[in-house]
Amino acid sequence: MGSTQQRRPPVRTVNVALVNALLRERGWTRTRLAREMGMDRAHVTEVLLGRAAWGPAFLTALLDVFPRHTLDDLFPVPHHPVGGAA
Repeated sequence: MGSTQQRRPPVRTVNVALVNALLRERGWTRTRLAREMGMDRAHVTEVLLGRAAWGPAFLTALLDVFPRHTLDDLFPVPHHPVGGAA
């Protein structure tokens, strides 16, 4: 009969503006952030520039580095208007 379309959940992206503000607040570079996260600097930079995807290890490490901030702060869900494009 009719086809059922499944909606994909919205893709969370890194809140780069917040991360950059937190880096400025701490006087950190992306190199320092990568070191604190235990990750490769090039990968961290690529994720923050939107050139690479983040995974569970990146998410966990960023939340560990900035413990006062929530998942929704650092990786907000994009909001679409009701009836808008998904």
